[in-house]
Order: sequence, then C-alpha cells, then structure tokens
Amino acid sequence: MGSETKHQTGTESALIERSRQGDLEAFDSLVQIHQDRIYNLSLRLLGNEEDALDLAQEAFCAAFRKMGSFRGEAAFFSWLYRITVNQAKNFWRKGAQRVSDRSVPLEPANSENEREYAPPIPNGAPNPRQQAAGHELRAILDEKMNELSFDFRTILSLRFMEGLSYEEIAEALGCNTGTVKSRLNRARKELRDLMEPYL
Repeated sequence: MGSETKHQTGTESALIERSRQGDLEAFDSLVQIHQDRIYNLSLRLLGNEEDALDLAQEAFCAAFRKMGSFRGEAAFFSWLYRITVNQAKNFWRKGAQRVSDRSVPLEPANSENEREYAPPIPNGAPNPRQQAAGHELRAILDEKMNELSFDFRTILSLRFMEGLSYEEIAEALGCNTGTVKSRLNRARKELRDLMEPYL
C-alpha cells in the first residue's frame, strides 16, 4: 500500500491492506476502530439516531466495496469521512432524512472530550442555576446548528466536534484548504448570527 501515514498505526495499515484484498474479518476490525466516530458524524449530519445508524452502515458498506481503490494518499479516517459525507448528501437528496423531535447534542455521547458549557466560576463547580443556564444554551446551540445548511453543519462538525485539521477536512470533502477556511468562516458567522439573540 505505500508508506504508512502518520494517522495510521502499523496494525491499522495491515488491516487496511488485508481489507483491500477482500478480507472481511480485517474490515470488521477497521469498522470497530472507526464506528463510533462515523456514527457520531452521521448523527451530526442527519439529526436523529435511526437515520444515523442507517447512514453509518451504508457508509461502511460503500467503503468495503471501494477498498480496492484506497491507495493511502489520504488518512483512512479522512477517506471514510468523505464517503460518509457523500452518503449523507444522498440521504438529503432522496428526502430520507426525517425530522427529529429532539435536537442532537453537539458533543458525541461517550466522547472522551465530552464537556458541558458552564460559565466560569471561582470554585470550579457550577451551581444549579448555572448548570440550568448551560444546558439551556447548549439546547439552543443544538437547535441552531440544525438550522444551518448541510455544508455548513458538515464543516463545523468536522472541525469542532471531530477535531480535524484544515488539511484533513480538505481530504474528507475533496476540496482545497482555502475553500475549507472560507466555508468555515462563513459557517461560523452564520451560526454566530443565529446565536446572537441568546448570548
């Protein structure tokens, strides 16, 4: 497969190579490595759990079909993200996305960097009123994120929820870093405008 990228361990590179040869067991191991991130991204993009599960499954099925074409020019997870975003676009085009009764939290469930918004206070422990205010603002932020266009929601999710660099986002979206920076700036401004009445 060419030289190993900085994003992949030797074990993952070996699994990728075996998967490229059609080894389903090796691909199952890759799914286990990446399934949480792909599901969380799917949840951000589509807004409800049922659609997110369907999207994640479709993305992995598509990835397995395309494994022979993966050459390692991009990190494997960036390649998976690109497939997931493209599959999500298909969901939207087909009208398969269903409106969720609940907004989706911006932080992934069970995420290692899970955090709650709360105003800073001297003793570091939010009181009940501050906790309530933080949860209320978070709910509003979730709602406003879901009002953004698909492209804006996607790029904000990749940057701030998934923590991808500009280069990794460019790989995932199939564009250059200049486009990423420009789109990200517009997305942040639109979200900021939507949130302004509540801040």
